[in-house]
Amino acid sequence: MPHARRRPATEGFTLSELLLVMTIALLITLVAYPALTTFQGANKDASAATRLVRVYNRVIDQARRRNRAYVVELSLFLADEPGGRIDISESRSTSCGETATRVDDDGFVALIESQPFGGTVVDTYVGPVEPTAGLRGWSTVDDDEQREPLRLCIAPDGSASRLLGAGVRPLTGTTEVRVQRFQIDRGGWARVGPPRRVELSFAGGARMRVN
Repeated sequence: MPHARRRPATEGFTLSELLLVMTIALLITLVAYPALTTFQGANKDASAATRLVRVYNRVIDQARRRNRAYVVELSLFLADEPGGRIDISESRSTSCGETATRVDDDGFVALIESQPFGGTVVDTYVGPVEPTAGLRGWSTVDDDEQREPLRLCIAPDGSASRLLGAGVRPLTGTTEVRVQRFQIDRGGWARVGPPRRVELSFAGGARMRVN
């Protein structure tokens, strides 16, 4: 009976081949890492802008469902480091005019939610925070970039107005909030690229500009 032919033993990798594979993998990692971190950083400011859009549009929906006026205040606009805050309050009134006259009355306008951006801390908030992206400023068609708090009122019909003291001014054109990405540079923060732009309109809600 003929003997079955033995298969040759499978040879393993030599040390030099393993070292070559490891060297190639290391080179690929070194080349890809900067691009990966850049992509992740870019994704952070997009995430922050998207979160702002979702929160704002959710308030519009809630104002309609509960038939109440809501106050949305954006504050802590920082030019040189990531930070920012959005506060959402519910009014006991359906009118933005009446809400404006009593906006600082805790019994009439109650704070119901706060969310931070960047390095700002809100003790009551549990959720995603983008540590390298924050609110840089805001502007209207006729204004330069500003960093004072932006206080808006959302009426039950979904329309938005700016609260100016005890007065109310409907949003005209587009109000734009800028979300800026930062990175650590020489022990401090440096801006990276152009800001993401979130547009707020009188009756169209919020949206993030693509370009």
